[in-house]
Amino acid sequence: GTSPDYKCLEHDLLPPVLERIQTETSSASAQRAAFTVYGWLAKAVFVRMSNITLCEHMVGQLVQWLAHPVLRYQVAACFADLVQDHPIALTRASHANVKLLFRQRFFSMVVPQLIRGYEQTTDSTDSTAFAQDPKAPYLLALSHLIAHVPKQVLMTELPRVLPLLLSSFSLPNGDARATVANTLYMVYMDDAAPLVPHTHSVISALLQLTDTRDRYNVMKVRMSALKCLAILPSRQSYETIHPYKREVIQTLSSVVDDHKRLVRHEAVVCRNRWYSASS
Repeated sequence: GTSPDYKCLEHDLLPPVLERIQTETSSASAQRAAFTVYGWLAKAVFVRMSNITLCEHMVGQLVQWLAHPVLRYQVAACFADLVQDHPIALTRASHANVKLLFRQRFFSMVVPQLIRGYEQTTDSTDSTAFAQDPKAPYLLALSHLIAHVPKQVLMTELPRVLPLLLSSFSLPNGDARATVANTLYMVYMDDAAPLVPHTHSVISALLQLTDTRDRYNVMKVRMSALKCLAILPSRQSYETIHPYKREVIQTLSSVVDDHKRLVRHEAVVCRNRWYSASS
């Protein structure tokens, strides 16, 4: 049967919190406060990972709330809190019951639902209205997750999450863009094969991230994009990258004049690697 802990959670703690979140007459601040409580209760359930039915139910609830008119960006940010260690609470150091592989289990539960939610959500008609873009919270949630899950966990789910990762480059969020560029770098270093069919999308996305006219391409985004571009010639066959060589070198000719010295340095390194790429 269900342990007393879970009975207390399901019968006493969760119902009033859910009611506050789901009642349309609740004020936005009341909904946000209630969701903060829900996030902590969810983390307590996930780190323990012993009641799988409840875990799956709570994952479904969280993904559903990525479409919530008030809470969606708070919910997206919560995915980072669910998988990263908190300084003092719900950790082994604070004597919490933390299942060794809870991140893996959580990630494999979340990914299919995130993808489904993303695919079933229709695009916003107004591309400039990020705050109104219904797909953005799913991409943000994924970028928060990949920043904190172990590499081997991401690699097992890579074929499924790759299309969403590439879409995340368009998010008006510098942190998310840098996370995705760093993730692609890590994937190329680990096993570049799954990325071969996406070479065109990856290269054009990375080149766009070097453009300073886009205000979300902050310095760390431009550097991460250039580092990732620079390793392509050594991680992909010449046949794969050759069609893009001229375009890359041409684009980099303006990036080597970037107003930040560190970015200029990465651009020079990157351009040299592409210059010397040959069959």
